[in-house]
Amino acid sequence: MPSAETAYLFRHALLRDAAYDLHLPQDRARLHGLALALLEGVLQSSRPQGDSDQADAWTADPQPIDAFALELAHHARLAQPIAGEKATAAREWYTARAADYAERHYRHGHALELWHELAETSQGSAKGRAKRRAAEMEHMAGSSENAQRLLDEALGLLQQTGELQQQALTLDTLGRVHRGNGRTREAEHAFEQALAIHRRTGNRRGEGSTLANLAALFHQSGRVDRAEQCYEQSLQLVRGEDSQLESVVQGNLAAIYNETGRSDAAEQLYEQALAALRAAGNRLLEGMLLGNLAVVYAHTGRADRAVAAYERALAIHQEVGNRRSESVVRANLAVRHREAGRLEQSEAAYQRALAMLRETANRPHEAAHTCGYAVCLLRLGRPEQARHEWARGAAMLREMGDSAALAQCTEEMHRECAKIGAPPFDTTDCPGSGAPATS
Repeated sequence: MPSAETAYLFRHALLRDAAYDLHLPQDRARLHGLALALLEGVLQSSRPQGDSDQADAWTADPQPIDAFALELAHHARLAQPIAGEKATAAREWYTARAADYAERHYRHGHALELWHELAETSQGSAKGRAKRRAAEMEHMAGSSENAQRLLDEALGLLQQTGELQQQALTLDTLGRVHRGNGRTREAEHAFEQALAIHRRTGNRRGEGSTLANLAALFHQSGRVDRAEQCYEQSLQLVRGEDSQLESVVQGNLAAIYNETGRSDAAEQLYEQALAALRAAGNRLLEGMLLGNLAVVYAHTGRADRAVAAYERALAIHQEVGNRRSESVVRANLAVRHREAGRLEQSEAAYQRALAMLRETANRPHEAAHTCGYAVCLLRLGRPEQARHEWARGAAMLREMGDSAALAQCTEEMHRECAKIGAPPFDTTDCPGSGAPATS
């Protein structure tokens, strides 16, 4: 039986809605416009009243009003029949700020809904910008096909409006989506197009950001020297411009230091970057760099510290909803379990990680860790299953043109096969190896 309080609230809601409906539509729109104006005054809104030249003026800096942006967007939408274009501009701006606020608080599903809503209800440049931001959320959630479709649509709209900075941002995001899917050539082309626009418009911060993304592509495809050069150039451009981006670039450069025998320098750079990110409260990037620091610990023989760092990174990724990075950390934990001899635990971790890597369309990591899973299966005494997994992972690496990762995985596989006296999987003596047929 409902309580008296519940019954009161129900009747109160009915009376409120009935009273609201008694107003003529134009009167209701006028009241919503008045509510919007009063709230903006009380909350000291800094909403721009005209066009802005900023690359993303909607979400330039966090503001106290952002926590109320969704309510303000609601009033602006219902004021449109009377206020017209002014209310439309307010609705777009507050919806964008509400979406950005949701992103900053790791409510990615809500942010995605708001960006899609804005894309559906806006036109021209605003529609293109909203589609780009929705694409970033789709990519983070692992929906790379949706992300690419939205980015293609956004780029077409922004080319029509002639907004070069927004085109560059969209091309940069498109490059990251291609890179994550192992489409190296397409990614490089998108990054080069974005760089050309940044240089043409004198956007040093944008150039530095895209150079860092291009460097990551070079690193991923085995062009380590070019990657290091691009990271160094990126640091010169972003230093003093964007401290958090500077931390990201430092972390990526540290990964190269670690791989090229400069582990001490790598660890120092990671710690410096992590301190800056923690001070800024950026949990998303902190989790990503913490997972990378764990790699340094593993490479320098500190297995326990590596596992502890991976587990802290995993907790952060789950907290902020970063499934793409979560899948990578899970795969790296599977490697740690394998190397510690915890083979059953490693197998289970590999299976879960590989499923997530496939779900998030992370082909580079899926390919390499599929080969690593084959090593785990070899140690478990299941060579036929190992051979099958190896052939699948190696085929993906060849398809993506990642010769460096393929060479590293092949060397590891040869060592494991030699330990048990089995022929390597990439020879014609090994059935199902995927070796080319001879005539």
